[in-house]
Amino acid sequence: MGQAGHVTADGARRAPTAHGSEEYGAGEARDGGILELCLPGSQPVPLRFVRLDGIVYVLSTATRSPWVSHLLAQGGALVRVGSTIQPHASSVVIDTEGRSRVLSRFREVHGDELMTRYFDRPLRVVALRPDHAYEPAGYPERVRWEFDSVAPEYTESNLRDPLEAHLKARSRSRILSYFSGGGRVLEVGPGTGLETIPLLSTGTRVIAVDVSSGMLERLRSRAEAAGVEGFLETREGSLGDLGRVLGDLAGGSLHGAYTTYGAFNLEEDLHGLGRVLGRMIRPGGRFFVASLNRLGVAPWVYALAEGRFREIRDRLRSPIPSGPVGYPLEVYPRGPALCRSLLSPEFLLEKVEAATLLAPPRFSPRMHRWLGRRSLQRLVRFDEWLSEHWPGSWLGEWEFLTFRRVGGSSRGETGIPAPPERPR
Repeated sequence: MGQAGHVTADGARRAPTAHGSEEYGAGEARDGGILELCLPGSQPVPLRFVRLDGIVYVLSTATRSPWVSHLLAQGGALVRVGSTIQPHASSVVIDTEGRSRVLSRFREVHGDELMTRYFDRPLRVVALRPDHAYEPAGYPERVRWEFDSVAPEYTESNLRDPLEAHLKARSRSRILSYFSGGGRVLEVGPGTGLETIPLLSTGTRVIAVDVSSGMLERLRSRAEAAGVEGFLETREGSLGDLGRVLGDLAGGSLHGAYTTYGAFNLEEDLHGLGRVLGRMIRPGGRFFVASLNRLGVAPWVYALAEGRFREIRDRLRSPIPSGPVGYPLEVYPRGPALCRSLLSPEFLLEKVEAATLLAPPRFSPRMHRWLGRRSLQRLVRFDEWLSEHWPGSWLGEWEFLTFRRVGGSSRGETGIPAPPERPR
């Protein structure tokens, strides 16, 4: 952008040097300047910041930024503000009042244009305090931080993003077809209720379990606004901890359960999940999962086409690390075969379907404009057809897996056959 330099995705300005390369400017040690995060093995990361009550705050919207992953994982970093460099402990600001104060200060200091351009997506508000004794955060704590931090803008962000909205619409249609019209259903990882509220509106009672108190708070508010709060019960906990969280439920008291886009892939150990769910779900009841699949072809194809070779390497690792791949946390991919082994013998795999086969991992406005509305509609219909038929049904980045509780009308059935053996 000429001699003015250019602004990074996180709102920091890089100034060109006399040699034509780019140099990170440290800014002044004043409110509204630029600080530098000094991360091991990489160039310093420049970030806009503000001060409130002696604490430095920075913002992030990009899930692909390695500095976000580093701060969450390590609990802090070396920070240079002006001419001073020292260790700072990091924490995510999740309370509504605190976030509002920081965002108002950012808008006051940096202006509406910068805020609108770079910080209009779910925001992580990160506090940095001078501290030589910071410690790495545990993975469960980081999961809670991540979802608590994006909860305030989660609903609007998903509705704004056409790809996210499409994926949610696809899973929502399956959930409504399986569980609407009454009964009692378990949902793990409801977020703010993009799938929950429509199901509650059919008269189905939902027990919503989530690790994020922020998400549950907004789910309850949205249910109340929709007039369906009487059908909703919320509990705080994780998928791997259901035995404790739902220990008071009578055996066979649930008509079914579902979890989509995340909760099934954020825990390393789900041993015994089939037994726990099998106790609560009545014979013949369904368990519907949208699980991340390592063999999903779209992320590999798009990464290769764009030359993102580090992402290709990272997708082969277990767990898949956060940052460059595009996920905000480390994730444990589980395709149909692995999910079946986790839930057997209590559940039979009844149906496999890709959430999408052709859509890119991230929404591309340029591609959306180039295709046009009519071509895009035809492509969506073709994608849905491919997603429902083998082998495409087994090759989505996100897989829709429908399991049925053994017993009752399903007794004696063997479920769908496995596909031909594939490399893992």
